[in-house]
Amino acid sequence: MDQSPIFVLLIEDSTFHQVEIADMLSESTREPFEFLCASSLQEGLDILDDRYVDVVILDLNLPDSAGIETLEKVRENRLYLPVVIYSGIEDEELALSAVTRGAQDYLFKGQIKRPLLIRSLRYAMERMRAARRLAENEDRYRAVVETTEDGIAVIHGPRLVFCNHQLAGRLGYTTDDIITRHFLDFIYPDDRHRFNRMVEQTTRGSGSPAVMEFRAVARTGEVFEVEVGASSFLWEGTNSVLCSFRDITERRRLEFKLFQADKLESLGIMVSGVAHELKNPLSAIIGAAEILMEEERTDDLVDRCCKIFKRESDRCARIIRDMQTFATGETETGFIIDVNDAINRTLVMWEDTLETKNIRLDLDLSRYIPGAQVDPFRFHQVLFVFIKNAVEALEKSSGGTLLIRTSHAYGSIVMEFGDSGPGIPDDRVSKIFDPFFTTKSPGKGTGMGLSIAHTIVDEHGGSINVKSEEGKGTVFTVMLPALRRFHENAEES
Repeated sequence: MDQSPIFVLLIEDSTFHQVEIADMLSESTREPFEFLCASSLQEGLDILDDRYVDVVILDLNLPDSAGIETLEKVRENRLYLPVVIYSGIEDEELALSAVTRGAQDYLFKGQIKRPLLIRSLRYAMERMRAARRLAENEDRYRAVVETTEDGIAVIHGPRLVFCNHQLAGRLGYTTDDIITRHFLDFIYPDDRHRFNRMVEQTTRGSGSPAVMEFRAVARTGEVFEVEVGASSFLWEGTNSVLCSFRDITERRRLEFKLFQADKLESLGIMVSGVAHELKNPLSAIIGAAEILMEEERTDDLVDRCCKIFKRESDRCARIIRDMQTFATGETETGFIIDVNDAINRTLVMWEDTLETKNIRLDLDLSRYIPGAQVDPFRFHQVLFVFIKNAVEALEKSSGGTLLIRTSHAYGSIVMEFGDSGPGIPDDRVSKIFDPFFTTKSPGKGTGMGLSIAHTIVDEHGGSINVKSEEGKGTVFTVMLPALRRFHENAEES
């Protein structure tokens, strides 16, 4: 197959050197060369404007131009044109200056042979092709980085060394304002320790790429939530961290609105359960009052009835308080809860539903369960979500078995919520914790329940696993860290 010729332009005013170069190129047996020649810079520029040239051999000292300026005029608007300097001046500093200004090589007249010349031309073209491909790739990646809606930054040591316009704009700065600033300057103080730990672990390459949520601080003092993805990245040959920042403020607002809608639906079920639970203490109070009205009032009788009033009134107050907490979303921290008791109290709200929906409860609560330090309100949400999901699954099968089991192992509290319902299709199991994902009919679910439960469990240092088989049912396993002293007592028991 015939090779395409390589078009070489020699800009040289010496006839002797023109003939010398032409003879060297004509003797090449590997590549066919097409030789063009110009005796002045302007003549050479005219040729470059008029036709295609692969590589230029350039003498810096010409009748109409001298020195590095000659090279700069040839390369003006021709950044990817390979230029090899062919000079009679044996000056290392001039050679280095030419190369730093874009020349691909610097050859001394009278000291080159044909193989060296041809190799220099071939390498010059290949290096320029590689430089062009690299520049095109950089342009493409820069276009992606600058047009994405996410903020992009590179953290090198303690400093930000790159930041796209989206991130700078969201923070209220220019990119120049941010570059070289400490990366923690833009993170909310309470979140800086976690963010710094993520950066350190990512820099060391320990673990898979991280995605975490933090609070960022804009120049105005505005605090907003961001989802940050971090991965190890080489910057100037040194391990650094490439971060993407996604503003999730709007997503959080929508999630909250959907959560409120989901909670209203749950409140309907809860009201029914609360009404059922209030019947017992109210019946006791009414009965004690009737005894006082009908029987002779001895001190002992009054004392016993007053104790009933107090005990059952406290029970009513607790029920009402639980409902208020659920309705308002007020949270409490630092509480150590009895997991079994929390499950039993949640189940009371479902007693009527289980009975009317033909659902059998298989309750297996271990006697020796360690305490858990969790937010009682949010833990109640988790229990409510899993029981509600199981009940709704069993409704599709016109009844069945709801399994709730507790145990502890390896310092963790284990809770299982199972149902003998239709199960979850394999292609949907991986999506059930995604926000807004639901298998229910339109208008019958927000798709936020399992997502919220997963977030709560994760924030308390726990995990959720799911196993499901179509036609046989689903089991969710929730694991939470047990308090050490309770765990040790449970192990001894």
